[in-house]
Amino acid sequence: MAKGKVEKVAENQFVKEAFRRGYLALKMEIPGWRNWPDRQVLLGHGYVFFIEFKREGEEPRPGQVHRHKELRAKGYTVYVCDTLADALKALETELGKMALII
Repeated sequence: MAKGKVEKVAENQFVKEAFRRGYLALKMEIPGWRNWPDRQVLLGHGYVFFIEFKREGEEPRPGQVHRHKELRAKGYTVYVCDTLADALKALETELGKMALII
């Protein structure tokens, strides 16, 4: 598959599965702001987390690492996922955390 295609397949499958379950996985494209995680996942009750999708075995670029650190410093959770299974595991983890606070 072409470069980037593999991560897009996992990302698109995750978006569909999140929507099927009643959650939003929104694409982050903010003009003038670079290196945002690929998806902002809104679970409801004000609960949100971020997912950066990468090709299998690929690491985030330095600018992405910096942005992830900024978000984490503000209390947000950021996952880096390279498979659909990883992204679904992140979703289940966050649903478990949310269940403890609502």
